[in-house]
Amino acid sequence: MRTRWLATTALLVLPLVLAVGQQQLQQQPPRWSGRVEVAVSGDEPVVTSVKSYVSRELRALGDVVMTDNEPECHLSIIVSTTSGGHAISVTTYKELKSSTVKWLLEKREIKPEVIADLVPHLAGYSFDIRQWLLTCPPSGLETAIRQGVIAKFDIDILQPLRDSFQKNSDELNRFILLWKKDQNK
Repeated sequence: MRTRWLATTALLVLPLVLAVGQQQLQQQPPRWSGRVEVAVSGDEPVVTSVKSYVSRELRALGDVVMTDNEPECHLSIIVSTTSGGHAISVTTYKELKSSTVKWLLEKREIKPEVIADLVPHLAGYSFDIRQWLLTCPPSGLETAIRQGVIAKFDIDILQPLRDSFQKNSDELNRFILLWKKDQNK
């Protein structure tokens, strides 16, 4: 008797929970927020200025959190002073997370014991590595960081992550709508 009551309650409450969740999705669509690790090295005191410019410009994007804890992508900048201004070397890359590796292997129907063996070796693997060099006059360092580093990082690295997140959110919303429609039949 108690099992029947729990099943009936679950069937009555679940659609309500999903409806409320759907309303919240419609009212406040989930926003992507990227986790970026930033490393700046090179000639002092220029490094301090570059760190400040990078922090300010990433914060201005509005959807990036700078962290050393489980970042989605990495931004490494080396700046040196030259006779004509500054030379800036930029490297960006993404890193495979163990949960992503496990999910990908499971989708390919790999045996669990093989997955357990492979995940530690593949997690942390760097991919989508990009490098570029910039030079700028002494007075152009801030502009070079904003336009030559952050804008490129935003377009080449962050925007595809935003697009993927949005695509997944849209697919989830479609699934919820189809499920609700099916439940109303």
